[in-house]
Amino acid sequence: MMMIWAISGVYVNAFVEIYLHETVFGPNQLEYEPLWDIYELFGEERNGIDGLFSFTERAMLFFLICYIFLLALSPNRQVIIRRFCFLGGLIYFYRALFISVTTLPPTRKLVGECSRPQTSGTIGELLIRTFFFVLTGGFKMNQDGNNICGGYLFSGHTSIIILFSRFVCNYSSKKLPRSFKYGLKVLEVLSIVCIILAHEHYTIDIITAWFLMTREMWIYTSLLQTQDENLNENIALTNVWWSSFFEWIEEDLPRDEFYLPKENF
Repeated sequence: MMMIWAISGVYVNAFVEIYLHETVFGPNQLEYEPLWDIYELFGEERNGIDGLFSFTERAMLFFLICYIFLLALSPNRQVIIRRFCFLGGLIYFYRALFISVTTLPPTRKLVGECSRPQTSGTIGELLIRTFFFVLTGGFKMNQDGNNICGGYLFSGHTSIIILFSRFVCNYSSKKLPRSFKYGLKVLEVLSIVCIILAHEHYTIDIITAWFLMTREMWIYTSLLQTQDENLNENIALTNVWWSSFFEWIEEDLPRDEFYLPKENF
C-alpha cells in the first residue's frame, strides 16, 4: 500500500510539473523574466558552472545504490521500505501542491531554453507524457532538449537526496564507520549546493525542500520515540494531519531492536 502511495505522489507531482511546462512555460517562456537570486552576487555567469548538475545526478545514483545495499543487508527492510515510501510520497504530494499554487519563472540559465511543448495540452497526452517522464526518474531533465521548466519553488532533487542520505545514515548498522556517514553528509551538502551553482533552481527552492523534508522526518522519528514510550496522547506532535496514517503504518510492525532508527545522524 505504501508503494502505491509513493508512486501516486511521484506521478501527481510529475503531472503538475508537466502541465505547467506544456501549457505555461513551454509555449510562452520568453514572456517571463527570471527572478533575482543570491547566486548573482557571486558572478554574472548566466549558465552556471558546467557539469555541476551532472555531479548532483551522479550523487543521486550513488545514494540510491547505498540505499539498495541498506535494504539488502538490513534485517528490518520491511520497516525501512514502508517508512521511506510514506515520507517519499508525502514530500512529492507537498511539492505538487507548492508548485501548483505558486509558479515561479525559469531561472536565468533556462530563459529561452525550455523545451518546446510536446503535446497539444489534452489530459490524455499530458498523462502519457507524464508517464514517460516518470520512467526517467527526473534524470537528464536538463539535457537533450528535455528542459522541463515547471517545477520551481520546491526542489525535488534536494528532497530525494536528503531522504536517501538520512535513511542510509539513520538505519544502517552501527558497524558502518562513522567516517562513511560523515562522507555521505558532505556529499549531500555538496550535491545540493551544486544545484544552486548550476542555476537549475532558485535558492528558495532548496531552502523549501530542505526545511520541509527534514522537519517531516524529524516529526516521524519523534512520533516513533513517543509511541515507543506510550506518550502519544499527550504531545502536540500528534496534531500533525497525517498522524492517523502514522498509526496505521506502524501498527503491525514488530517492536524489536530494529524498530527505531539506530541514530539521528
